[in-house]
Amino acid sequence: MLMAGVRAAAARAAQVGTGRSRLSRWLGWALLGLVAFLLVEVLFESWVQIRMADRGGVDANGNRIVSLAQWPKTVKNGTYLALLGLTASKIAVDRRWRDFLTKADAALIALAGALVTAGLAGGSPPRLIGEAAFVYLRGVVVFYAWRAADPNWRRIRGVFLGVGALVGVNAVIAIVQTFVGYDSYRALGWVNLSWARLNRAHALLDHPNHLGHVLALTLLGMLAYFVTRPPAAKVGWRWWSVFAGLAVALSATQSRESLIGFVAGTGVIALMRRGGWPVLRVASAALLLVVGFATAQIAMSPGNRAELQRRLAGVISAFEVRSGEEGTSYCVAGSKNCDAGSPNQIPQREVRVLYAQQGADLWLKRPVLGYGVGQFGGIVATEHDPRWWADPRFGLHGFNMHGFNAQQVDSFWLHLLVETGAVGSLAYLTWLAMLVAPFLALAMRPRAGVGGLAPRAPPKSAGRQVSPSGSAGQPVSPGTGGPGRRVLHPAAYWAPAAVALGVMIAFFSASLEDPLFPPMLFTVLGVAWLLLRRGELVAQPAGGPTQAPTPDREAPSDQAVTPGQAANADRTATAGRDVAPEHDITPHQDIAPGQDITPDRDTAPGRDRSPAPPASPGSPSAPADPDQVGDDHDGH
Repeated sequence: MLMAGVRAAAARAAQVGTGRSRLSRWLGWALLGLVAFLLVEVLFESWVQIRMADRGGVDANGNRIVSLAQWPKTVKNGTYLALLGLTASKIAVDRRWRDFLTKADAALIALAGALVTAGLAGGSPPRLIGEAAFVYLRGVVVFYAWRAADPNWRRIRGVFLGVGALVGVNAVIAIVQTFVGYDSYRALGWVNLSWARLNRAHALLDHPNHLGHVLALTLLGMLAYFVTRPPAAKVGWRWWSVFAGLAVALSATQSRESLIGFVAGTGVIALMRRGGWPVLRVASAALLLVVGFATAQIAMSPGNRAELQRRLAGVISAFEVRSGEEGTSYCVAGSKNCDAGSPNQIPQREVRVLYAQQGADLWLKRPVLGYGVGQFGGIVATEHDPRWWADPRFGLHGFNMHGFNAQQVDSFWLHLLVETGAVGSLAYLTWLAMLVAPFLALAMRPRAGVGGLAPRAPPKSAGRQVSPSGSAGQPVSPGTGGPGRRVLHPAAYWAPAAVALGVMIAFFSASLEDPLFPPMLFTVLGVAWLLLRRGELVAQPAGGPTQAPTPDREAPSDQAVTPGQAANADRTATAGRDVAPEHDITPHQDIAPGQDITPDRDTAPGRDRSPAPPASPGSPSAPADPDQVGDDHDGH
């Protein structure tokens, strides 16, 4: 009787486990589908808005009055909320809460607390605090969605290739816009032709810098793939042709901030990879292509050269005549109401520098917690109060926009510093550091057996060595990476490089809080983190296979396996039908207590398991006054 009861209880437990596994698979597919939809939506949102816009008459300046369609934004926000709910459900069903207790997760909680504290100290109402926190951190939803969904590499690659194809379409359109001009912009439905006059392509996005950000992110992903290729499998001319085409498209945007960010990301990849001359040669070739095409774009166009000279002169003039030093009565050289011989004439100045000077003065007055989230120069501040700049806390006459007709301040870091002070800024930087720290730790350990990562005897399968992720299809290349040096998955280099790109472009734009770049960036980070948790970032080094550390701790070479995991492994060996395909047991892989066992089943024995090249997941207003030399405003 007792044994019958035990068998009945075991049968019921098996039924519950089967139902839970089925629900987990459905939730995983739903998360993956929603993330893919979001990545596509942000690439098309601006174009769909202008195509579906209500086009009215013409204003006094001859500009067409356009009322943009708002339903794409509603769909996007609904997608974020659905992702948030499904992510929490997936984690609960899989009972994986402990996987989300890393230092980066703790740093995110601290950052959220800093944003709320700054808002309360600055007098922001609760709803404004919530809206501002969402805009600052909406990319995080995508980050956790990827980690919760935990798809295998085949599905990840499918999303990357699909989104990468759309990025390629934008690149082709940008190149066409460069050569065809106004007609190509009008054919797509664009009404504001400010960027066409400056010969700056933006394809299906609403700003050249936005397209530049996506292209730079994609190029960094391709470079990360190039530098991880084994010596026997050199990058072919076809891949270099695709890279060169994207570089041409990046030059067509004339996005200087994206160029700076790409250079910074390339430096991160080269420093992390540390493969000697072969790696430096590939990185140098990539830099030569990107910087060379950007330089050629300027050199071949007199208008582009004149614009660059004007911008550089504006930067110098902004330091010679700082914001607030021009007096109460002055005119800007080149403006309609400024005579050439006027005694109060001042030169044109770069508006970003003027804003930074004012922002620094404001921060010195409230350095700890700032003026409150959602109250200075960002997307939320503009929607909450279009005249945010008139706040008397920002000066006697408010924040001086210097004739710039845009309502936002083009610098994420300036927004963050003024709104949240030193506390919020340091919390944000600490969180970013925690996000990339595991990958830097992996790359900085050049030899196996250091720091608890002792090498084990390489397992054999059909005469081939097996990688830590359990695939037997890729032979080991002894020369890859040098003696005893790890060769990581491209995502391990792409993620820190993407963060470096984001940090750099955020000085010149609101990129880290805009609708486009955060989901792209946190897709790269999310995929890298889920591969890290599964131990799939570390390829076979020359000294033998090693186990990748978890995001916070290194896994010892011999770890205890819980009874439940042992039972799962036993069932997989005897009756594989009881285990879902995406949750099969990975052979020859250390298993940490409570760790999910999710291999990459995309590779069959004998098939090349070289990772595919990662693809990018990825309203302008012209100056109204010559004093506003900056024309790179990112309108949302």
